[in-house]
Amino acid sequence: MTTTTSGTLPDSRTAMILGATGTGLALPITGLVVHVLRESASGRGLRVWSVGHRVCGALFTAFVLGHIVINRRAFYRHLEQATALPRRATDQPSGAPS
Repeated sequence: MTTTTSGTLPDSRTAMILGATGTGLALPITGLVVHVLRESASGRGLRVWSVGHRVCGALFTAFVLGHIVINRRAFYRHLEQATALPRRATDQPSGAPS
């Protein structure tokens, strides 16, 4: 695991990845529990699980946005390289001479 210079805490990229992964994995689980509780007769604990599902969704969104912000330079570099590629012969319009 990548660590900061202090060697105790993970760097921001690792924290964003782990946060997005953890909350992303928790979302379907909490959603399934909410669905099951909503269909049950008693519905005990539905509010708690619903709030947990919403919190996981908000945290997932925050972690993903943070990940995008942290990695924006690599994303822009990737876009520049992708647009700089030469066009293939099959990408030319059909009316153009070959």
